[in-house]
Amino acid sequence: MSDKELSREDLREKLFYTFRNRGVIDSLKSQLRNRLVLELQQTANINIASGKKKTTDQTSLYYQAANSLVANHLENCNFEYTLSVFLPECGTSKDKLFSSHDICHLLKIEPGSPLYNSLVSTLMITNLFRMNIDK
Repeated sequence: MSDKELSREDLREKLFYTFRNRGVIDSLKSQLRNRLVLELQQTANINIASGKKKTTDQTSLYYQAANSLVANHLENCNFEYTLSVFLPECGTSKDKLFSSHDICHLLKIEPGSPLYNSLVSTLMITNLFRMNIDK
């Protein structure tokens, strides 16, 4: 083996440190933990954080809308770890969150109203800002 070639162990160690320094390992752990908690909650219909069965209040539309707003905010701020903890704690997942349009409809915010236009422009600015950061 030449000086420039890495042994299997050296390669493994170098990859580990590279992934750890770039946050890949923490991200994978977070995703795995999130998925595990979601699977357990769905199987038992229990909120893991409190250890209690979901109450009807927690399944109400307004409760789900509030959770969707918080999740949207966490996602827009790139708080992936916090989001991965929040979703299982409130007993939902990304695919069950309400869209901004759904929330506006639920809260009877009419399209074209000043509040609706303000919310839409804020969301567009946030999304444009996120797109520029991700580049």
